[in-house]
Amino acid sequence: MFIYVALILIILSCVVLVWEFDRYLTELRIRQIRLSKICSQNNYRSGDAELQKTLFSRIFSKIRSELSRSKVLQNAINTSALKNGNLKYIGVDAETFILMKIMLCILAAGAGYFYACMANRQGLSMLLETGIPGVFGLLAPDFVMKQRANMHLRRVDAGMADALDLFLVCAEAGLGMETSMERVAAEMVTLNRDVAYEFRKTVDELRVNSDRYKVIEDLGKRTGVEGLLRLSAALAQTLETGASLGAVLRVLVAEIREDTLIKFESKAAKLSVFLTFPMIIFLLPCMFIVIAGPAIINVIAALSR
Repeated sequence: MFIYVALILIILSCVVLVWEFDRYLTELRIRQIRLSKICSQNNYRSGDAELQKTLFSRIFSKIRSELSRSKVLQNAINTSALKNGNLKYIGVDAETFILMKIMLCILAAGAGYFYACMANRQGLSMLLETGIPGVFGLLAPDFVMKQRANMHLRRVDAGMADALDLFLVCAEAGLGMETSMERVAAEMVTLNRDVAYEFRKTVDELRVNSDRYKVIEDLGKRTGVEGLLRLSAALAQTLETGASLGAVLRVLVAEIREDTLIKFESKAAKLSVFLTFPMIIFLLPCMFIVIAGPAIINVIAALSR
């Protein structure tokens, strides 16, 4: 255990020292270019912005640019799950994501190998202590991406009822479909940013894509959330048949409210089952002590005489 703690402290200390030294060198380069004033104003600004990048940033950008030109990498992206759009939940593109996986795999495997050398491991033990951390480092970004995507979908599902209520209010006020969605996206930012993101993305696509039916269909398919799927079908119906947007949304909101009420009732019905185990473990022993405790004390006192 002490070896693990010492190893972690050594690695963190080295990272902090290298990071601070790199920042010092970056600040020194910025001072030099500001004092030199050799370039023109425009070139000076671009060079200053470039030099403000740390050594890690420049190395990372260089490797990323090389990976982006790799045909093998592009084929891997096109044939993998990276093209399903989940990368937007962690704020990186496919090249950066793959580079993160490679770097984490190398760092984790290196840390495991360093520990194996310190512990004098040999043969299979060294292989396992090097390979297992490398596998975890390789799979960790996928796990984080999946968790972020699931959290996004859960928040979208939780905020759909409020978004549809606001959508209905906007439609009944006389606003069009695109204007109503834009208003919902603006108002839902403070309440549920994930729902606001989905509506904002749809509004942006409606402005640049002439196929409105395809954009509305993608609204539901993009997430697979039941509320958005039903909203997508309802909006597609208004586009195909020319039905009133307010009437269609009114029916949809009523159905969503009923489904939400059913979910709450089912959770309330399961509550008694979930409370059974805590009651048996925590409440019933206390009740037995309070009720039977005095009698047991009297019996023990009588027997001791």
